[in-house]
Order: sequence, then structure tokens, then C-alpha cells
Amino acid sequence: TLRSGDARRATRHYSGELLPRSDAPVVREERADLAAAVRRGVLERGDVDSLLSFADSGEDAEVLERLHLLLPATDPRHALVSSRLRRALE
Repeated sequence: TLRSGDARRATRHYSGELLPRSDAPVVREERADLAAAVRRGVLERGDVDSLLSFADSGEDAEVLERLHLLLPATDPRHALVSSRLRRALE
């Protein structure tokens, strides 16, 4: 899904860190690579829904900034994104 550029589908299937309890070096590397690939795909090709879905996996200031710019101020999610962005930048 990432290779095809389908950021929405990738974020639907990305449920956070790969095997978060594992400390095996290979798993740590794969975890970091996967997170970076999903993040990059969402930032480059993601729509609001993809960005929101990815933002649920953590406080990523760049993702939240992009959402803050894309969401109209009248959208009820804008206030939540603004609040989360402030916390991420602290």
C-alpha cells in the first residue's frame, strides 16, 4: 500500500509500533523503518483522514501542523488538533 502511494489504506492498516515489546535489534530496525515509511507517505501523499489516522499513533508535530493548515477553522477537529499541536511543541 505504501509503494502504491495509497496513504489512506496504509494508515488504516498501521496500528502503531511493530512488536512494541520486542527489543531484538532486527525488530527495532524494522519498527523504525516502518514508522518512518508510513509517516513519510502520509506527509507526502496523505489527505486529512490519513493524517488524522496517523496522528492517533502519537504526538508528531509535523503531522499535526499539516492538519492544522488543512482543516478549516470551522471544523470541530481543528480545535483538537490545535491543542495537540501546542502540547507537541512544548
